[in-house]
Parts: sequence; structure tokens; C-alpha cells
Amino acid sequence: MDNSRAIPRKGSAEAPKYRVTPKDFELERLTTAVPVAPAKVTLKAASVKPKTAVLTPMGLLAMTLALGLVVFALITHILLGQVTAVSMQLRTDLTQAKAEQSRLQLNHELAFSLTELEQEAAARYGMKKADARHITYLTRSGTERVITLQTETNANDGILGAITDLLNRLKAVVS
Repeated sequence: MDNSRAIPRKGSAEAPKYRVTPKDFELERLTTAVPVAPAKVTLKAASVKPKTAVLTPMGLLAMTLALGLVVFALITHILLGQVTAVSMQLRTDLTQAKAEQSRLQLNHELAFSLTELEQEAAARYGMKKADARHITYLTRSGTERVITLQTETNANDGILGAITDLLNRLKAVVS
């Protein structure tokens, strides 16, 4: 093997400025009859200009809409939290009001219970239940009239009161 064509080591002064690939070795083996000097290749660093962002009207509209949706979602989330808190407070108030209603209804029923009233009337006022002898049933045929008789008269009425009373009774009988 010929050492004159050996590839110099990396970092040496004789190292070429191009990159050697495995294809290059195959070509050299195939073309050993004619020695060819490698062409000098110089690579320039491409100047890359940073792209400046160009905001089109549609892009501006899209960004504005996206920002609006984010703000809308945030406000909706806050309002939902407030509505939930108010709803929970109202449920608590409703539960307390129902308990209060039940308590008041029980107190009302106890205050106006017929049994309680009968017991209190018997104890406080000496009232008794009516017997069969206390109840009188009236049956009447024909037209019914209600005549109210005044059993007590005021002592202040005098003669004028008595005359007025007599006239009222006569009117009731006639009508």
C-alpha cells in the first residue's frame, strides 16, 4: 500500500479543509492508475438574516380574538365561582328556612290544637262538654226567618230606646 496518498491526521498542517466521506475511499481504490489531486473547496459561511416578524391584518385579528377568548374564559370562570358560592349560600338559607318553618308549624299546631283548647277551657274557665240534654234540635217547615231578640237593654236608652226597639221588632215581623 502506498503511504504517499494516506490521509493526514486531523489537526495537522497538511489536513485538507474538506470533509472526507467513505465514498472518497472507494473512488481512490478504483482509480489507482491515475492520481488526481483533490480540488480545493472553500465553503463560505452563509449569512443568515434573522427573519423579522411581519404581522398581517389577519394575524392581528386572530391574536386579538385569541386574547379576547382568553379574557372571556377567565371572566366566565370568575362569574361561575361567584354564582356557585351564592347558590350554596341560598341552599343553606333554604335548609334553615325549612327547619324554621317546621318548628313554627309545630308551635302553631300546638297552640291551636282542639284538645289543648278544650283542656285549657276546662281548667281555666270551668267549661264542660255538652251533654245530650244541652243540645236542642229545631225542625221547621216553610220559610225561615231569623229574628234577633235583644234580651238586654241599655238603661241609658230610656223611652226613646224602647220605642225604637218596638219599631225594629215590628219591622222584623212584617218583613
